[in-house]
Amino acid sequence: MALNEKQYGTRRGEIGVPHRGKVLNFMLPPYGLDNESNLGQYLEQAGLRKPTMAELASFTHSIFHDYPRPISEWKRGGTEDNHVWARDVAMGGNRTCTSTGALYVPGDGVYFQDGVEIFQDYGEIKGRVPSMNKSDLVRRLEEGDPSVRHIPFGYKNRSMSPRDLARSEFLIGLTGPEEAEKLAEVASKLRHDPFLFANPYSLGLVPEDQPITRPSTLRPDLHRNKLILTASSIDQGIGGIAFGIKK
Repeated sequence: MALNEKQYGTRRGEIGVPHRGKVLNFMLPPYGLDNESNLGQYLEQAGLRKPTMAELASFTHSIFHDYPRPISEWKRGGTEDNHVWARDVAMGGNRTCTSTGALYVPGDGVYFQDGVEIFQDYGEIKGRVPSMNKSDLVRRLEEGDPSVRHIPFGYKNRSMSPRDLARSEFLIGLTGPEEAEKLAEVASKLRHDPFLFANPYSLGLVPEDQPITRPSTLRPDLHRNKLILTASSIDQGIGGIAFGIKK
């Protein structure tokens, strides 16, 4: 669905988020719950765009760091502060979607691309994945396109300390070093260590010699009291949310 007025009513808000020398205007509330493709369409129709994972990291850091009210004092609903409202929404346990995709290539590594909005059906498994092409990504890397990155395999996966998260080769490739530090700081405020799901082959659901693409999502979960990042799961229509940025 688009804006969930049953859950959020008619309230609207806006937050200015510092990001790499600029200020991004995130609109509230988020769109969803819905699948990645539909979320992108809703945002486009509203004149908004889906954030990259780096931009979402800056947003998440801002709503935690700039307004560090203790978790014990959080109250859902009723607050007039847009930062606290956004934090309450973001901590609801839903997948927060981004426009950053990951292409895993056996024997090579992982390619990251920002601005991915085209999704394609994933074989016989119900779900959709980003449309990414290795030759195109390699060409863009050679041209110095900052929206494309590459890392080799060998990085740490799954549960780790906030300190290790900040130094994670995978997360730095996904977001950039400054944004990795921001997410690690957010993770340090939660009770349990963060969880980085960054290996789609580990579940045995796809052949290890097959290149595959995956969307990236962030889940700051109050109920589990941990930060969950994934760039390994399929969008199976289960639903996620997306905060729109003014173009």
